[in-house]
Amino acid sequence: SSIPVQLRSPPVLGKAASQRFLERCESWLLGRVDSIVCSAGLSNYVSERVPGVRVREWAFPAHERAPDHEGAVLRRTHGIPEDAPVLVYAGNFEAYQGLEAFLDALPAVALEVPDVRLVLVGGEGDSTLSVEHRVQALGLADRVTVLPRLPRQQMPRHLALADVLVLPRAHGENLPLKYFDYLAAGRPIVASGDAVSAVGELPGW
Repeated sequence: SSIPVQLRSPPVLGKAASQRFLERCESWLLGRVDSIVCSAGLSNYVSERVPGVRVREWAFPAHERAPDHEGAVLRRTHGIPEDAPVLVYAGNFEAYQGLEAFLDALPAVALEVPDVRLVLVGGEGDSTLSVEHRVQALGLADRVTVLPRLPRQQMPRHLALADVLVLPRAHGENLPLKYFDYLAAGRPIVASGDAVSAVGELPGW
């Protein structure tokens, strides 16, 4: 992925001067390699910075879909009612993922779907604390389950928890790699425009 793009959110590294420095560093590096493998959706970004470089997009190998009964087991484990509609987000909790805005919108969702539950998978360190504090501040503790980052092989069964998978990404140039796992899970996906803007750049999509 593009490091400057990923670091737009932090207070210092997101400032214009920092971004210009990071972009120069990235261009310097890209201009000194023979071939570049990038996340899906980033080939145009690379070609604009280093015209003529050999670039190949990487199609992420998704896991196979987990049986639905594994999701049902996890519902019981986390105390989620069997008939409750469940939204699942899987990934890191960094600011660019858009979880803050998504949590802010959840009370409005709950007005339309009173039994809705949200499961967030992938928390680490301070980003987890930030999400947990926001959940508490919004009075959502009874409908939001926050789980830590898990080994990749455990993700299919956690995606099987979902009635809907969510991808609220706030910004980014590349197609999030989790999108491939979401597709493999066979669940409806609700995603922000920033999360899927790169889909149209993929061959055959």
